[in-house]
Amino acid sequence: MTLTGKLPPPGPWETVATVAEAIRSRLPGGWGLELLDGPEPVSGADAALRIEAPSGEVGRVLMQAKPAFEARDIPATGERAAGSPAAPFEIPMIVTRFLNPRVRERLEAEGLAYADATGNLFLALPRPALFLRDVGAARDPWRGPGRPRTSFKGPPAARVVRALVDFAPPMTVPELIERSEVSTGAGYRVVEFLEREGLIARRRRGPITQVEWRTILERWAEDYAPDLEAGPLRLLEPRGVGKVLERLSAVRVKERYVLTGSAAAAFFEKYAQTRMVLIYADSPLDLSRSLQLRPVETGANVLLVRPSDDVVFMRSAKRDGLRVAAPSQIAADLTNGPGRSPAEAEALLAWMEANEPLWRRSPGTDAASPPRRS
Repeated sequence: MTLTGKLPPPGPWETVATVAEAIRSRLPGGWGLELLDGPEPVSGADAALRIEAPSGEVGRVLMQAKPAFEARDIPATGERAAGSPAAPFEIPMIVTRFLNPRVRERLEAEGLAYADATGNLFLALPRPALFLRDVGAARDPWRGPGRPRTSFKGPPAARVVRALVDFAPPMTVPELIERSEVSTGAGYRVVEFLEREGLIARRRRGPITQVEWRTILERWAEDYAPDLEAGPLRLLEPRGVGKVLERLSAVRVKERYVLTGSAAAAFFEKYAQTRMVLIYADSPLDLSRSLQLRPVETGANVLLVRPSDDVVFMRSAKRDGLRVAAPSQIAADLTNGPGRSPAEAEALLAWMEANEPLWRRSPGTDAASPPRRS
């Protein structure tokens, strides 16, 4: 059933025929299948599968053939399926050339059957009882170079995600691009990707009105890895991390830096005692000298990191004499951290959901209410 990317993409009707044969080949012995092509007058389906069990019980799968299908199409599809006058033994199915893993996951969560031309398949027919699932391609084999982005990797995505999370909607795309400090082309590509994934909504030629900020942040964290110019500088303060923070707030630091990780998260939601201090700095070596820290091979309790992109510094704020990263940056760093860091990220994200006015910037302003330290 899997087609090769060297061939042109199949049209909707070719995909319907391919899917029908794939389902036929997976039916148990004694079952029958008939493809009824042509529009369904009542349901509006493009084609239907008549599936008959050995007992004589018959069910129908109403196939909606789409040239392409994305996450943003799911809500409307679910509403139409819920409102359609289907017979007792009929279920809807989305049929298209390719469905990415995120879309397939959401369709299953909505209880919607699907199939694509690469072999991805999910069908749960209540009566007669039939369950089929198969996995095809994870990437669109017909997507050529220069097509829209398919992940959150890279500095432009990081900057756009950070701005979408840090600023509450509504905001226009040009406003988002200005706040992200990315090129117009890169900004629109990220926005289009987020729209396809159903993670933002915007009016036609109008502002972004809805942002699934936690899902966006979690998805970005999966792809995010700080682009470092060198490995972290591993250092030790024998008197503990508290002394590091005390000295960092007391000395006059010339180097640009920002505190992240557990120590920064404690300004919003303290999860556990901080054991490691993580700091982004333009000059880790100079900062280590200012803080009188010594390099070690093992047993470090301070990491100084030089990033190659300024996104980590964006919308940081001074708190108790320390320059602290924005919560969105801290959450991403904790998500990818060792040990208990992912659990700390979950605690911080829960705090962020419960206290949006304390960290998220309102429309038309560049400021958020300062949180009280936990």
